[in-house]
Amino acid sequence: MKYTGENLKEILFPLGGIGTGSISIAGNGILRDFEIFNRPNKGSLNGFTHFAVRVATPDGKVYTRAVCGDVTKDLTGQYSNGRFCGYGFGVSSNTMNGFPHFRNCELDAHFPFAEFTFSDPDFPGKLLLAAWNPLIPRDADNSGLPAAFFELTYVNDSDGDANALLCFSAGCPFESAVNTAAVSASDAHVHMRSTLCENDLSYGDFTLACEHGDIAEESWYRGDWCDAVVTYWNELTAGTLSARHYNSPGKDHATVGKHLTVPAHTSKSVRFLLTWNVPNCCNYWSPVKDENGNCKIWKNHYATRFADSLATSDYALTNYADLYRRTRAYCDAMFSRRFRSM
Repeated sequence: MKYTGENLKEILFPLGGIGTGSISIAGNGILRDFEIFNRPNKGSLNGFTHFAVRVATPDGKVYTRAVCGDVTKDLTGQYSNGRFCGYGFGVSSNTMNGFPHFRNCELDAHFPFAEFTFSDPDFPGKLLLAAWNPLIPRDADNSGLPAAFFELTYVNDSDGDANALLCFSAGCPFESAVNTAAVSASDAHVHMRSTLCENDLSYGDFTLACEHGDIAEESWYRGDWCDAVVTYWNELTAGTLSARHYNSPGKDHATVGKHLTVPAHTSKSVRFLLTWNVPNCCNYWSPVKDENGNCKIWKNHYATRFADSLATSDYALTNYADLYRRTRAYCDAMFSRRFRSM
């Protein structure tokens, strides 16, 4: 099913394995509704989480875009739960709509695949973004991965070769965390680990990864107001993302990515992952007490399979091709003409 224009306005497409929580990708391509903390979290934006592209062409021009379309709702802000929540101050800057992005956005959705096409008259080519998670009949373990899978493709439809940087940035969802970056032959990743005790209900960790990536920016610049995102955008535009490290915990954004040379009239793709681990759960709306009067806590099933989100990321990247093949086979069968006519 294809959606454009006003028909994108209310779309929130869920990503995440069965029983692991979910993250939604909106009709304009922005990630929101980070419901991975064992409770609802509708409307949430995790900092400046987004995909971005930088393209340099042979004529010396540089094009930098956030990979998303326009925000088309709540343009004056929101009012909910008796609170103004930014009402009167316009669209949240966390939507990246204050930065150059794409005028045209199209979504082709066949669950569990959301496939976006972004284009702009002033951009040399287009960007394709596929967002999905494994959904494989009779394979509960692989259908229950705490992860969102992405493939970002740059299509160079110009007559000259282009140098492209495809990247993925995410905010730290924890109040205090230690970010650790690494680049290897298999991936570039940043692991964000909460500084709380591992048995604390609010403890968790979070990983963003890029298959065969060559950039892992551990932390954005720490500054006041909008210094962090503006510094990041200026560095991205210049093509010089910093290998920045802080010795103290924080609530920092991070970026992973990969440089590509894309010949004229061809395309190249990069795979990305976002994985999470928020292991400790309780019946917070009606607490069940143990014999000592303490709230009973249990671990989510995925936390018994993977030590942390980095282990999930390693597993998902290693098995990416097979997970995609099996999920695509199921999706194609579900949406086949034969099935629809039954």
